[in-house]
Amino acid sequence: MKIRKSNKIVTFKKPFTLYGFKGTLPAGHYEVEIEEQWIEGLSFLAFKRKQVKLHLQVDPKHPGVQEALILSDPKELDAALRRDAEKAGTATKSPKQAAFPERHKKAHEGSKPIQLPYDHTAVTGRDPSLTWPSYH
Repeated sequence: MKIRKSNKIVTFKKPFTLYGFKGTLPAGHYEVEIEEQWIEGLSFLAFKRKQVKLHLQVDPKHPGVQEALILSDPKELDAALRRDAEKAGTATKSPKQAAFPERHKKAHEGSKPIQLPYDHTAVTGRDPSLTWPSYH
């Protein structure tokens, strides 16, 4: 079983909550340790996130004490970051998502409905006017 570990810094712009943690955490920068396990037997390299550790901000009252929160669901951090972006009004689509409507329009320009050589309704029970565009 091969494990890879990585560290990154995440930023929350607003106070946030995490499932399983009582209370609200303050906005700010947090160091995150991610542990992933290699998925064996595939024809390509793939990893599954096993553990996410969020290092909490140091309490000024106890400067030498560092606390970390191990998230029970590895996807919880991503969900919290999404919620934070929505609250802060900075949620953005990836360039691929943002360009989809334009790419979609270009792909269907000049396409015509497919004419089927048989009675489509008899085979599928659906209205034949609901046809897919042809890609020539």
